[in-house]
Amino acid sequence: QGFMVTVGLTLLSFMVIYLGIIKGLPNLANDYGLYAPIIAVIGVFAAMIYAIKTENNTWAVALTCLVLVFVGFSTYATIFIRASQHPSINENNPDTIKGALAYMNRDQYGDWSILDRKSTLMRPENAHWNRYVENKNNPTNAEVRNFVWNYQFKEMYLRYFLWQFAGKEDYSSRSWDLTTVDGKLIKKLQGISWLRYGLSITIWISWNGAPFLSGPETGIGIVGTFLSNGAHDNSVSQSI
Repeated sequence: QGFMVTVGLTLLSFMVIYLGIIKGLPNLANDYGLYAPIIAVIGVFAAMIYAIKTENNTWAVALTCLVLVFVGFSTYATIFIRASQHPSINENNPDTIKGALAYMNRDQYGDWSILDRKSTLMRPENAHWNRYVENKNNPTNAEVRNFVWNYQFKEMYLRYFLWQFAGKEDYSSRSWDLTTVDGKLIKKLQGISWLRYGLSITIWISWNGAPFLSGPETGIGIVGTFLSNGAHDNSVSQSI
């Protein structure tokens, strides 16, 4: 029960921060003008001060956390500062509220379902589609599964994960072959160097129960963090 409550509160926090602040405040400014998010932020500050003065500890902690999120979010002001200098790489030219929204919503990458892996294979920027399918416009279910496992899990998750905790090959020794479905070599990438950091003691400890010595809750948390460290924000434009 405690675990489910934690998961629920985590999801709620994510929605408040991501939808309510990171995306919500710029949308508020775009729809109602710059004064709207300023009034909203001042309101949260005032509510925090009131909660602290009235010694309502629960609300005081929650609102203080929200204020700290606002402080961190304020660094997004650098988007406007940089864009106003009009550098060579200036995607969506975010020197206005509308441009900033397009930048933060990643409009330049287009929109597609995260669960529809077939559409990912069929996207025009997928230059190396022949690694996984024979007909780009009509991939089979088996070819889609092959793409998900060999590219998204093995190449873009496990490979990066093991670079951090086992070792990364030198460029001159790269051995990760990219080949077409009929076996033709496209190019080589840097693979995994298993002995670069010795015996990869971090992996050994994490998978042999050491984190659980202080209790299962702590162990699950540490192993979960360990696994998430290998996650890599990859998009089709980076890669294929």
